[in-house]
Amino acid sequence: MTPEELKSKIKEIIDEQKQQIFIPEYRSKATDEETLGIIIAKYFEQDVISILKTAYSCFEDANMHTENKTIDEWIKKWERYAKPEGKHLKKETKKFKHLGESASNPEKDKLAMEIESALPQFSGSENWYKHSLSGYTYTDGVKYLAEKAEAYWLIDKILITTKHIPKLQLQEYQEFTSWELIVNDDRTATLIAEDGNGHKIYSEKIDYTDFPLKKINLWFEGGVLLLPSEH
Repeated sequence: MTPEELKSKIKEIIDEQKQQIFIPEYRSKATDEETLGIIIAKYFEQDVISILKTAYSCFEDANMHTENKTIDEWIKKWERYAKPEGKHLKKETKKFKHLGESASNPEKDKLAMEIESALPQFSGSENWYKHSLSGYTYTDGVKYLAEKAEAYWLIDKILITTKHIPKLQLQEYQEFTSWELIVNDDRTATLIAEDGNGHKIYSEKIDYTDFPLKKINLWFEGGVLLLPSEH
């Protein structure tokens, strides 16, 4: 297949996917770049490491080696903070189940108490931080949570999902969505999104997480991810 034929084939896929991905009101505004990005995200099932490695390869092919240093840093950050579904972690989860033990850890329990005591103190936000992978922003309270709980993966998971799941692009869900992460004793978890009336609109199972809290609730309002106390 020649480069011209490949480009023509990809363009056909993009045009077809625009009709399926976007709601009618937004479809005419959707760019090829945005659509192709969503296609890639869906192909990798929103796996951020795979998406970043794809971007890295694109930058390399475009001889943007200096800029690629930033993407390489993002890849390392995600691998450090956000591999809840890694195979080695799945094995550990199975081991806990087999032994009938919980993954309780005194230091983690102490950390959880510290975080739970600190979160209600966040009221409003003095700073808003840009989430480079989605274009949305998050607040001081969410940044504190991500740093203390080593949970930048949770910010990525919520905001990338919000950006790329077609249903969540509806205006009512862009204006407000409540997200809750519920962690089970075996370290599996469920991430649930609800509308303002408590109706479930999205749910995702997580095979493993070392998130220290039993549960956490975050709100997405008008492009900003925040703690409920920061509303």
